[in-house]
Amino acid sequence: MSQRLAKTKLCLTCSREFHPWDDTSGNFCSRYCFYEFRRVHLKCVHCGNEFVLPRWRHRYSNSFCSPECFHNHHRPIQISFQLFQLVLGSLLGDSNLKRTRGHPNYCFQVAHSVKDISYLQHKYNVFKSHNLMKQNIREEEFDSGFGLCRRGSFQTITHPFFTMFHEHFYTDGRERRVTPWVLKHMTEEGLAYWYQDDGNLAKDRLRIILSTQSLGDDSLNLIRDWFARRWGINCTIQPTPKGRVIYISSINGLKFIKLVQPYIQPSMSRKLPEKYPSYFWYGRAEPENKGENP
Repeated sequence: MSQRLAKTKLCLTCSREFHPWDDTSGNFCSRYCFYEFRRVHLKCVHCGNEFVLPRWRHRYSNSFCSPECFHNHHRPIQISFQLFQLVLGSLLGDSNLKRTRGHPNYCFQVAHSVKDISYLQHKYNVFKSHNLMKQNIREEEFDSGFGLCRRGSFQTITHPFFTMFHEHFYTDGRERRVTPWVLKHMTEEGLAYWYQDDGNLAKDRLRIILSTQSLGDDSLNLIRDWFARRWGINCTIQPTPKGRVIYISSINGLKFIKLVQPYIQPSMSRKLPEKYPSYFWYGRAEPENKGENP
């Protein structure tokens, strides 16, 4: 019967020291490490899910977890005007772009509180109809600073379409910004998505506040001038304890509500006034310049 040798070896899988039985023993401390060494852990290029392949098969296959991901990855995606405006407005609001390690393109991430889960479902359905979804909406708890809260979130697949937006919304230092390209292509629908994400309404005086704490002074000044030049809405930049926001007074707030009201989702109707002044329904003038199609 063979006996263990005094000298030790390093396992090729877990790098732990072990005593082999004899000189002919392998370089693994257990059968689990033996089989684990022959597997490769990969991330799907299409959906980002982790999967495992035998090492010999990895040499001859692409990095897709299923035939469905392979076909969807090479299937052309028709970008609609609604999808373009949704991404444009949401990136000014509660959404962001993320790139995982090893992927050249970005994916779209969004999260909303549980009370806005219907609004989140609307966004999910738009992405799903354009073949940009692989995962379902997930709910989780997070610390909001005032206690534990629940929120829903989802993440799309990676795609060059989102990489195009990253160039206009983020600097090299990954700081949020707004460029003239963003405002040039934004229409009333994109403005409505931004308002539903980060807008607040004081219903007593129809004052509107757009949360822009993550933007710098150059971006805020650009947005203020854009509101006045394109929509005829005069707004101001006001400081708050958490940062600077865009403030729209009551008279200009009526102009803003006229623009976004047709695109407000039923679940976000709380961001519309309960009662309108009598002169709200008169003189619904259209803006002089509308956004250009992407």
